[in-house]
Amino acid sequence: MKKLLLGLAIGLLSFSSYSSELKCSESYDIFQGIIRGAVEVRRSGDLKQIKAHNECYDYPALFNKNHPGQFYLFGWMDESEYDETLNSISFKIKSGKSKGHKAKLLKPKADFISSVGEVCIIPMYYFVNIDGKQGISLTDVFFVRDIHSNEWRALIYTGDEPKEDINEFFPDLPKKIKVKLSKAKLYD
Repeated sequence: MKKLLLGLAIGLLSFSSYSSELKCSESYDIFQGIIRGAVEVRRSGDLKQIKAHNECYDYPALFNKNHPGQFYLFGWMDESEYDETLNSISFKIKSGKSKGHKAKLLKPKADFISSVGEVCIIPMYYFVNIDGKQGISLTDVFFVRDIHSNEWRALIYTGDEPKEDINEFFPDLPKKIKVKLSKAKLYD
């Protein structure tokens, strides 16, 4: 009986220290900074700076070594297609065709420690003006913290990502967690 109680006590203590490692709820300023930084570098940076930012903050960039010569943007693509897509996005922002970018992060739908680090899934409303039309989208963002370096990275989930990519990025994602397809709407 004493061994059982001791085992339960140790289990509860280790569980409480395990859960106290979760940093999601105190990291919203960091998350906002990552999102603002992505827009800002596309507004004022060149392709080299945009790619450097992505290398630092995009979670899928950690998996580039598994996909030689490819980069991730809603799926793996070769470098020329990746560069063309980044340049196109950047041009729309720089030319004013896409402006007024604002993000509103909601309460986390999940926060847990996994084999890849802390995974925090947060629904995000994103507001933008595209060619004079107001747009809003609702999407889930995976913020992933490296437990050793405490650095956060992000993956904005659109629902277009192939299942095998999500399985590669999050091999032990609990089945009970349901991420939603991104929804977007433009208004006149």
